[in-house]
Amino acid sequence: MEKISKNEPLPLKLLHDFEQEYPDAFPLCDYVRKGKGVELRDWHDICLMPISATLSIGRKIGAGGLFPSVCAALYSWKKHKEIYNFDKDLADMLMSQADSELEIPIEVLFSIPYHCVWIQYEEKNGFFASTGGRKANAIQIVSDFKISIGIGILISSHPGCVLLP
Repeated sequence: MEKISKNEPLPLKLLHDFEQEYPDAFPLCDYVRKGKGVELRDWHDICLMPISATLSIGRKIGAGGLFPSVCAALYSWKKHKEIYNFDKDLADMLMSQADSELEIPIEVLFSIPYHCVWIQYEEKNGFFASTGGRKANAIQIVSDFKISIGIGILISSHPGCVLLP
């Protein structure tokens, strides 16, 4: 087993652990990407890997739970491996302002520079923010590298907005 650096970022540790636990997952994701719009249904380019595809992959390899969301986020994140570091006080302030009825114009999702980013807001805490087909996703990872919460933000059928649950 490859030795992992003590200073390795949390999402990279999670990526390595995931690839060891599910060695067939990403090759199957590559297969799905190659079939996009050819042998398989097409999907919007803001999404690198739809959760519906990783749900099927999870069934094929016998993975359950949050596998579809985690697989889609990690597959999307590993392409650019972008990490945004937020000051904890700023992150706490932004999270305290969350509104369960917040409406965000869907165009915001079209201007995100990467398919998935890691938001680091404490030394040992952060989350992936990604798009996964008809959902925007946030998957929080805690210090023991376990998934503590997976949040799906449904993109509503109402033109031009995303509804946060």
